[in-house]
Amino acid sequence: MTRLDDALEEALAGGRTVALFSELERVSGMPGPRPNLLLLKSLGARIARAGATGRELSEVLVSQKSLPLYTTGVFAIGADAANKATRQRGLGKLHDLSDEPVKERRTMVVEALADLVAAHGDEIAVAMKRFTDGFLHAVVALEALTEQRALARLSSPDALLERFAEAFDLADDAPRAADRAQGVRILRESMPAQIARAVVRFGELAAFVEERATRERPETREVVAQTIAALRKVLGEADADRLRKTHGESAKPPRDPSRIVQGTRKRSRGRR
Repeated sequence: MTRLDDALEEALAGGRTVALFSELERVSGMPGPRPNLLLLKSLGARIARAGATGRELSEVLVSQKSLPLYTTGVFAIGADAANKATRQRGLGKLHDLSDEPVKERRTMVVEALADLVAAHGDEIAVAMKRFTDGFLHAVVALEALTEQRALARLSSPDALLERFAEAFDLADDAPRAADRAQGVRILRESMPAQIARAVVRFGELAAFVEERATRERPETREVVAQTIAALRKVLGEADADRLRKTHGESAKPPRDPSRIVQGTRKRSRGRR
């Protein structure tokens, strides 16, 4: 057994976690261009197989600031969600972790969810409906669903279209006071690229965009415009131009300056 194996066994036996934490930092490859995600996923699966003790350890890991420790905990929860008997609990925890302001940590949740979709397909895509109740949650869900390995596993566009529709409406219906909030901003910024990735697998998303091209809210119209721009390389000039025409024809006409009523009272400095 390696030092890492010994440290993991000690932690799962209820002993100290110091050695495990140190080993995870050492082998993770984080930060760096080639993080050792396969190893961390393998460790996460071992933790999940430990049952209640493993769940306790995963909770400790995801509470840490260290990205390698957090990542291992996320992968342990993902492995828990891969088990049908504990799937709902695991997905619930991944949902809660999606509301994470730090991008690097959200990315690890995306990785775990994409693995789940790649392994279990439409069933997970349907179960991810719970993720479209919050802005960052929706970002994470759509990122995971539009990863190439996840898209390849989906047999039908239905659940994906439903998640996109829920996320689109979530952003469109956001209160004005939330426009500058991180979650709303990232959701609106992310959807064009997500749709462009997914339309390669499911062409039905082009109709999805066309159906929403006439929305009136300015922020939503900008999302549609950016999406059409992203789709140009995928769909080609003719289809992109058709979408752009539908979008442009639904724009509100500019105000006629000659019809703007100006103030009639002159303010004089000499008034008393």
